[in-house]
Amino acid sequence: MADTKVVLFADPDRDLLRSLDYLMGKSSEDVSIFTASDGATAVRMVCEFKPRLVVLNVDLGPEDAFGVWRRIKEAWPGCDAELLLMGERQRLDATKAQADEAGANGTLAKPFTPEQVRLVVRRGLQET
Repeated sequence: MADTKVVLFADPDRDLLRSLDYLMGKSSEDVSIFTASDGATAVRMVCEFKPRLVVLNVDLGPEDAFGVWRRIKEAWPGCDAELLLMGERQRLDATKAQADEAGANGTLAKPFTPEQVRLVVRRGLQET
């Protein structure tokens, strides 16, 4: 269990979060998945579980992913988690400069396939 990698997905779509939890739970025994449907919950869970990978929807409710990421970095000094952004392709393209400034390591464009999720998560975890 010591080698278990923790991943947090944050998205306002609870059905999507359930699907991601199921998909990732079935695909890897050494990955623990946590989900949050809003920014405040994401910040709290990151501080509690110290994930190696945080996947944030660019539009996470009243606060965007960049505001949530700033709050995560403030709440977890020395945060060494990798950041991936998820959202509609046009939105990801429109926020590329902000993503680069935040240090995002990649994107996951919606709609995506199960294999795309697995690949992006695997790559994100390898970078940690």
